[in-house]
Amino acid sequence: LKTANRRDEFFIVFFSDQLELASDFSTATEEIQHQLFSALADGRTALLDAVYYASQRIRRGSATRKALVLISDGDENSSRYTEFEVRNLLQESDAQLFAIGLYRRVPADTEHREALIGRTLMTRLAEVTGGFQYPVQNLNELPQVAATISALMRNQYILSYRPTNQQADGKYRRVTVKLAQPAGRAPCRPYWRAGYYAPDLLH
Repeated sequence: LKTANRRDEFFIVFFSDQLELASDFSTATEEIQHQLFSALADGRTALLDAVYYASQRIRRGSATRKALVLISDGDENSSRYTEFEVRNLLQESDAQLFAIGLYRRVPADTEHREALIGRTLMTRLAEVTGGFQYPVQNLNELPQVAATISALMRNQYILSYRPTNQQADGKYRRVTVKLAQPAGRAPCRPYWRAGYYAPDLLH
């Protein structure tokens, strides 16, 4: 929020077993920050429902570049949407999803499988959009993680290409990016959307 420019818009969705639009699109960063400070962790977790809802709502934003930041411990135990449905919606979205996983302790054996599923779930959702997950075990790391995501959003190259397959069949096309590492410099890591849907002129 502190690195935002005047035209950046933000909205907040709180989620437990229910979703709450805590703040709709706004450039008032102080009000957004106030809402964030009022968040309470309570109840069950409809993580997939929250991502589905936010992915639909972000389409209403006026900015060209869009990002969703998902902050959760990764538990999923209360959604009516499936991962398949959410992934399909994310594939159609122009937004990148960055996940911040709050893992403050090692789960007990009885919780291990559910916790592991949640962590890998957030990674899968992020990667389909060209984003990624930041695991955080110490809450003091959160400011730096947030600043890193902000810097990434403002310092990215946008690559485009014209596909050789020009069929307007509405099918999903996978994309792979291979990077020639620069000699004598630190390795670079590219991030990209896993694919896109071709236009469908028949519907």
